[in-house]
Amino acid sequence: MDPSSGLVAEGPEPLTFDGLRRSLSRTWQATRKLLRRPLRPRGLDATPNGHRPLVARLPPELIDHIVDHFHGDKNTLMNLSLVCHALVPSARYHLFDRLKISSSNVRKISALFADGTPEIALYVRELTLEAGDGRSDQVFSELRGIQSGKPLRTLLRMFFLVIAPHTRNVERLVLTAVPLEKNIVGMLAPCFPKLNMLSLFDCSFRCNADLDKLVRDHPRIHTLRAGRVCSVYGLAPSDSTDVIGPRLALRQLKVTEAYSPSPLTLMPWLFEHCSPEHFVYTFYRLGQFPKINNAIIDMKSLTHLHLIMYRWRTDDMRELEAEPSLVTIIPPYPSRITTMTLDGKMHMLNLVVTILAQLEPNWFVQLHTLNLWVHLDEKDVSKVDPITWTGMDQRLSVLHSLRVVNFYNSCQRTDHIHSGTEAIGARLPTLNFRRMLRFQDLEPPF
Repeated sequence: MDPSSGLVAEGPEPLTFDGLRRSLSRTWQATRKLLRRPLRPRGLDATPNGHRPLVARLPPELIDHIVDHFHGDKNTLMNLSLVCHALVPSARYHLFDRLKISSSNVRKISALFADGTPEIALYVRELTLEAGDGRSDQVFSELRGIQSGKPLRTLLRMFFLVIAPHTRNVERLVLTAVPLEKNIVGMLAPCFPKLNMLSLFDCSFRCNADLDKLVRDHPRIHTLRAGRVCSVYGLAPSDSTDVIGPRLALRQLKVTEAYSPSPLTLMPWLFEHCSPEHFVYTFYRLGQFPKINNAIIDMKSLTHLHLIMYRWRTDDMRELEAEPSLVTIIPPYPSRITTMTLDGKMHMLNLVVTILAQLEPNWFVQLHTLNLWVHLDEKDVSKVDPITWTGMDQRLSVLHSLRVVNFYNSCQRTDHIHSGTEAIGARLPTLNFRRMLRFQDLEPPF
């Protein structure tokens, strides 16, 4: 148009710097999401007539994205692997992501990895070894036998010599009822370079230094879960190479303590030797509360305290009613705890409320999120002493840093949630008035 006429043709709006930056940011985020996918070996061979199938012409990232939608459907994944060679890697990625080894299948899997199809081992990301029936005293005796020169069982020998070296992409390792002698720990050192989660249940070590070495040999480990773990010599070194390093910095430490026939538990030392950000502890009885306080008192980096409480004995509950201060939580000083989770399961709402009624506000000055996983039922709510509810309401209301109290229903039924939430809201008037209570019927995000 002629500028002198005063009419200017409208064109597209110029792209500003902020708009360009947002566009590039979205593109970069999408690219990073695709790049985070692990490489999956592919065989996109052409057909005998020289033409590639339609699926093989699609980008590999798009194929992965489509097959990912069938992650939990094993039958569909098996059918997809028969459709086209291009779909086999994506289907195997989900079919073989978890593998459990036991005495019933160890020979078959060892033969498969060694001579049959060794590339399948590269798809395993979660590996579980079940070496016994879960009795720690039997594992302890087996460890003693190995120390005296007894050869390893076939299950252990095939796992450590054949299966473990082939599964190089394992990210989570679960060992159950395994005697972890020094040489066995040494065999695991070159295996699992991508390991970041280690779970040990009913395992026995020669000494504490072997557990320390097992974790340090895999520097990517950020989550350690342990239950009924024992050691023969404890802190006493049996040779000059038994050296324990500094405290282990972990993202999460989860400990389950139940009855163990072996008295040589490794748990007290494990508490002192780890410095987690998220600490999960499972209660089975009242006498464990002094242990939890002694455990967290030195965890200076602790930001999330997660307590799980199963149904207690009647004697413990009676003692708790007589002396509620027995469940007082003493955090490290200065406290950095910002999130606390109390999982009361189906029957421990009374204990959860009692713990919060004994909470000392001056000890939790940075606490801003409280997650409570309880049975949201009006009948269970009414069984808790009103004085205990009042104490919880008063203690939490003076926490200036507290922003939200999340209630999660621990039952699969949802028909009682509405009446349960109303009953809780009536018993916590201050928190309810401040709109700090949140009620959910889904599983908590932790």
